[in-house]
Amino acid sequence: MNISEIRLVNARQLATSIGGVVAMSGRLGKSQPQVSHLIGDKPVKNIGNKIARQIEEAFNKENGWLDNSHTKSIDMPHDAASKATNKTLITDFLAIPLGLMHAHDYCIFINSSNKLEYEKVYIKLDFHISKNAFAVLIGEDGCGDFAVKDDYIVFDPDIKMEAKDYVLVQFGDQTPSVMQYVTMADNAFFEDLSRRYPPVQITDELDYKVHGTAVYKGHKGTRLK
Repeated sequence: MNISEIRLVNARQLATSIGGVVAMSGRLGKSQPQVSHLIGDKPVKNIGNKIARQIEEAFNKENGWLDNSHTKSIDMPHDAASKATNKTLITDFLAIPLGLMHAHDYCIFINSSNKLEYEKVYIKLDFHISKNAFAVLIGEDGCGDFAVKDDYIVFDPDIKMEAKDYVLVQFGDQTPSVMQYVTMADNAFFEDLSRRYPPVQITDELDYKVHGTAVYKGHKGTRLK
């Protein structure tokens, strides 16, 4: 590996050791998009010398630590427990940091203004989900009868969507939306939860990506899968 790749691997490990991108951004005093651009699934910037030294200082590592491969795993808080129980553990007891999209590039409020905002909140679950699960906070518009303003929805991208599931879907480069996946005869659709817009039929030509299937919602907690 070249030095850029080594720095990326080490920085990702450090981020994982404290809970991910959200925690890393707080540790470095940078925004979550800035950190995601450096260590996300598809980084758009290399970690330069200046930020490398900042990361080392933030984690009490010696100068140049980030530039060298480390064969032993660094202090991963739940690594041993995860192997022992064969269960995925995220931070403390399946706590999902709001906005932390593990191995993804963004985190959002869903609202009419499309403004990107972030908040650090933890949602504790008593069932097992994949390490790629993430949470979003619903904004002013809500999601019809499914979710209201300030509800939290946890999505798991590793769960295959089935009829009547609620999913976070993105069309082209638009802001992702929460919609319901419905089937009728041999056809499938994404249905707008507000019912203000017609269903979107899924065809081979449709440019879309499902970012995750909803598994949990609300402050009181409703398991969906």
